[in-house]
Amino acid sequence: MYKKNKEKTPILKQIMHGTKSQEKLEAHLLDYMQKNLDLTPEQISPPIGEFQKIVDELGKRGPETVMRRQIRLFHQSFRAVHFFQKPLILLMVIIIMAAVCAVGGSA
Repeated sequence: MYKKNKEKTPILKQIMHGTKSQEKLEAHLLDYMQKNLDLTPEQISPPIGEFQKIVDELGKRGPETVMRRQIRLFHQSFRAVHFFQKPLILLMVIIIMAAVCAVGGSA
């Protein structure tokens, strides 16, 4: 019964059962991969000229990338928040004081 279940369990669970350290796990996985060479993927190479096409496309789009635009927008919004922060806090304090005075005067 145990042998049938062992055949059905994935190799990673079989290896991890009884191993304590990461080094032992990696050693077991390396041994398993060397025994079963059909599991290792082949190295694929990019199509010829693909890198140059990407560089040319980036050159067409201009020096400003999406990341730079997002960072610039973030800094602009950050500056706007800090510019309006003090006046809005002051306005909020004035409104609260007016509301407290109105409640106190009616009592």
